[in-house]
Amino acid sequence: MREVGVTLLRMWMIRTQVMPASRGGKLKTVLQAAGLQLMLLPLAVIAGWLSTVALWIVIVAAVVTVVTGIDYVVQAMRIRRAAR
Repeated sequence: MREVGVTLLRMWMIRTQVMPASRGGKLKTVLQAAGLQLMLLPLAVIAGWLSTVALWIVIVAAVVTVVTGIDYVVQAMRIRRAAR
């Protein structure tokens, strides 16, 4: 849902200013990819501690996803106010 929202927001904002991808958004992508790759390993390969690490990476990715989504909205509001 966040990806669709941010994409639509960036498309709407392009009339005013280009909103580049933030470092937080890039961190979110890396965390999601790492967490999912670890979670997709066969259970025979994953040690107990590794599955715990994978779960925590996914949890952190979820938090970063929400925070960066809010950050994009705040940035857009600032840019629109400055454009007026």
